[in-house]
Amino acid sequence: MQILVTYFGGQGFTLDVQETDTIDDVKSQITIQTGLPVKAQQLLLHCDTLGGECTLADVKEGCRTLSDYQIQNEARIHVLGKSTGTFMIYVEYRQETVSILIEAEDTVDYVKSFVEGRFGIPPENQRLMFQGQQLQDEQIYLHEVLINDATLILDYVDPAMTLDSGNADAQEM
Repeated sequence: MQILVTYFGGQGFTLDVQETDTIDDVKSQITIQTGLPVKAQQLLLHCDTLGGECTLADVKEGCRTLSDYQIQNEARIHVLGKSTGTFMIYVEYRQETVSILIEAEDTVDYVKSFVEGRFGIPPENQRLMFQGQQLQDEQIYLHEVLINDATLILDYVDPAMTLDSGNADAQEM
């Protein structure tokens, strides 16, 4: 059978699984696809699009099977990242990479403040990208979207650059 897996930014993929596969088996396959370590995954099962009740399959329940959770063909599973304390991320800008030790509750604003101190770029002129997706300032906790040793790409956004339509255009410096 196949299950649909979604994660950060709405990205997703399909996994070929068996009803007898354990949650840990599924998490191992997710690690291969995303690079997110098994220990850093939380799986939300049986979620509907209306925000109804979900079942959380956590590490301690890794030996339970998909049939134990009544997961059927084409079921959707959402992967959440989780952190246990601090972890290291990297920010790459102009072929220079800096490391930042962050706490699970740190925000995008925290990283932007660090970048401002390191590179002198004000937060409003920063665009932080992870796996092709822009991290939004309103994303509260980085541990929900990043993994240990993740590399963010920093783009400089020039506020003076605009398109004819009046929309701001980003330019790498």
